[in-house]
Amino acid sequence: WLLKWSDRGALAAAVAELPPARLHCLLALIDLCFKCQEYKGRKEILKCAQQNVRKTTDIKAKLEDVILGQGSARSDFIMRRKGG
Repeated sequence: WLLKWSDRGALAAAVAELPPARLHCLLALIDLCFKCQEYKGRKEILKCAQQNVRKTTDIKAKLEDVILGQGSARSDFIMRRKGG
């Protein structure tokens, strides 16, 4: 936003005064900002959605195990008590 609405002459003068190392750092920072704002595409969005579905499925399975008592410490204790 700042670069878009800045006066070109003032921007050119400011850039001309910068030492080469500082200018390189500024350009690297601007490049990084653009990369962070780029559209990742539909594939990246679908990838995130699939990861969330897997997490939800895992959580549901764990919750079901706890509710039904399968694989819990309580059911293990009861099975040991019944066995002997």
